[in-house]
Amino acid sequence: MEAEVLVNPADVFQDFPPTKFYMPVSKTLWDIAKQVQEEKNVTLLQSAIINGEVKDIGYKPKLVVSTNPGASSSTFLDNKEYREALYSLFKAQAFEMEGAAFMHVCVSAGKECLVIRGLSDLAGGDADFVNVVQVFLAFSSRNTAAVTKAIISRIPK
Repeated sequence: MEAEVLVNPADVFQDFPPTKFYMPVSKTLWDIAKQVQEEKNVTLLQSAIINGEVKDIGYKPKLVVSTNPGASSSTFLDNKEYREALYSLFKAQAFEMEGAAFMHVCVSAGKECLVIRGLSDLAGGDADFVNVVQVFLAFSSRNTAAVTKAIISRIPK
């Protein structure tokens, strides 16, 4: 279910019960993220040493700054059918567990924010039902850190 978030005390739900849930993203941070994407100066890892062994993810990772919807919930998603059902319902391109909480805190405090997602696996889409999050986490965390550093370095003082 999508839900609508009211930011200002004078705001009124457009639909009742609420049917949309959107959080505002900082235009400044969005523009910086787009700049980082367009400059293509961030090196994203395709291989890493994991448990003493070189692992290659088999494709070239890319930085995508997009308005395609993502979804945040308290559920760890590791089921192909559930992922496909959520995509069918919401057209969500990514699923994670922290973004909405982070944005809620920022919005409540009147601070600008931007969620940077480092995708670590295709929920439930791995061969032989092997959970590869431990493998891809090494890549996604390092790649997300590189992107985050590039964005932070461009924030005006």
